[in-house]
Amino acid sequence: MVRIPATLVALVVAMGLDAATFALASMPPFADLPITLLPLWAAAAGLIAGRWSLRTPPVPGFAVGMLLVATQIGCASGAYPELQPFMFPQLLMIQIVGAIGGGMTGTLLARRAQQDRAPEPEYTALS
Repeated sequence: MVRIPATLVALVVAMGLDAATFALASMPPFADLPITLLPLWAAAAGLIAGRWSLRTPPVPGFAVGMLLVATQIGCASGAYPELQPFMFPQLLMIQIVGAIGGGMTGTLLARRAQQDRAPEPEYTALS
């Protein structure tokens, strides 16, 4: 069985959602959509990376957030210059913070899922 790293899966999911968001942003009614959705997709990617990682990273979601932002900057400065208006530092930092927050949430969910629940006590009938 081949195990694909959760960080890679999260990055692919987030990049797909980012591409769809940028495609919608090219239409005038949805011009401000990336400001809202990009941090949300970064948080979702952090959640995926934190929840399904084999080992808990020191800062869950940070790797996904950094790779996501670096890929966006690379695309904006290279092949897709129309993304340049969305590459302001505040949005990039919010994406990284969102990815870290999502990663911490995913790690919390993973820890809760691994906990063994104590069996409920059996009570005798009152007769």
